[in-house]
Amino acid sequence: MTLKFTNEDDELNIEIVGQGKFPIQSAGPNKFSFPEAGLTVEFLEDGKTANINVQGRSIPLTKQ
Repeated sequence: MTLKFTNEDDELNIEIVGQGKFPIQSAGPNKFSFPEAGLTVEFLEDGKTANINVQGRSIPLTKQ
């Protein structure tokens, strides 16, 4: 699964490549959410990794 993050018009978006994109809201330092889908993303301080949580399932992400 490939995810793409973009900043458009001061709005952070997440796109599951091939599935479309949607806006995510700030939920704290380095954290963003899309409550309608039960999704949160936390960017880690190393700048290379993040954790995405979808309806209670945690998935580690690594920047390519």
